[in-house]
Amino acid sequence: MMSQMKEFQPVLQMIVCRLAQMIAREMDLSDKAALDSLYLSKLYEELEREETKVWNLSVPTLLRMFIEEQETGIIKFPQEG
Repeated sequence: MMSQMKEFQPVLQMIVCRLAQMIAREMDLSDKAALDSLYLSKLYEELEREETKVWNLSVPTLLRMFIEEQETGIIKFPQEG
């Protein structure tokens, strides 16, 4: 279990970095403000939990989910298949 977490952390960091850059661009925020907003979101809570597999979604999809959460307070997951 611990080795899985070690393998997952670099993946999570890469996704968070790319997602925060897109949030900053899309919402006209500084990089720090974008990261802070992401870290406080429900989406980030889901991303952090490897078993949710949210990290498998594309960064543009995660961006849409993040914006929707910011606007509505609700996180909606895309339908599979």
